[in-house]
Amino acid sequence: MLRGLDLTLAPGEQVALIGPSGAGKTTLLHVLALALAPTAGVVQFGDKQPWALSSGVRHRLRANVFLAPQVPPLPPRQRVVTSVLAGRLSALGAWRSLSSWVHPSRREIAEASAALQRFDLADKIFERVDRLSGGERQRVGLARGLVSPARLWLVDEPLAALDPVRARQAVQALTEAARDHGASLVVSFHQVDIAMAWFPRVLGLREGAVVFDRAPADIRPEDLADLYGGEGVPAAMVTATMTSDPRPSDPIAPAPMMLSASPTDGPAPSRGAPAA
Repeated sequence: MLRGLDLTLAPGEQVALIGPSGAGKTTLLHVLALALAPTAGVVQFGDKQPWALSSGVRHRLRANVFLAPQVPPLPPRQRVVTSVLAGRLSALGAWRSLSSWVHPSRREIAEASAALQRFDLADKIFERVDRLSGGERQRVGLARGLVSPARLWLVDEPLAALDPVRARQAVQALTEAARDHGASLVVSFHQVDIAMAWFPRVLGLREGAVVFDRAPADIRPEDLADLYGGEGVPAAMVTATMTSDPRPSDPIAPAPMMLSASPTDGPAPSRGAPAA
């Protein structure tokens, strides 16, 4: 459940969500993805309020959103190239979607390969998904975003199955690709140090409410201790230095997104989530 949450995302902005388990991070991502309607308040994309529109118009708005759940919904017998290209299906018509699924073109294969390369998976492009490790499947799910036409990328716990080296590589690929695409990026983390090191804005959630919304340099050890219920948090997490330039270059995302919501239910079933 979210409580009295007000949030505005600027075009091209990159935001990390941190907080203890059950804080509302996944719920917030589903609200932003238009997969979960607030029971109070307003969700607004630019000058549009999606939940005041027809389901058809709202579905078209969802084409601007890419949601990557913690466990990507990858069919086990599907080839990796097909799984990656599924990230762009929201922009294609029914016939083109079927054609891409059955027999991707050389251009589409090259596009999928380039996305996989950023996650060091280009050699797996024609493998079946069920032959991949858990970490490889998670990175394939992230590669979908790089081929998506969406201008808002929402990623839930992308590092759960990754070792430290792969985790750093994945975060670097996501943040750089989002800037290249002019997309806004919101990522939830349990790894506080990575959130502090790679994101210029960090949102701390606890019990569905915002505890702080600041730049990493303005977050103190006591802020993190309060966020995690008084549990010890290493000071190094606060003083982590930025390892990449967080500023978006020439952002081309749509108008800012605003949220003022208090949903009382859990995340919507995956069937209702936008195509990822």
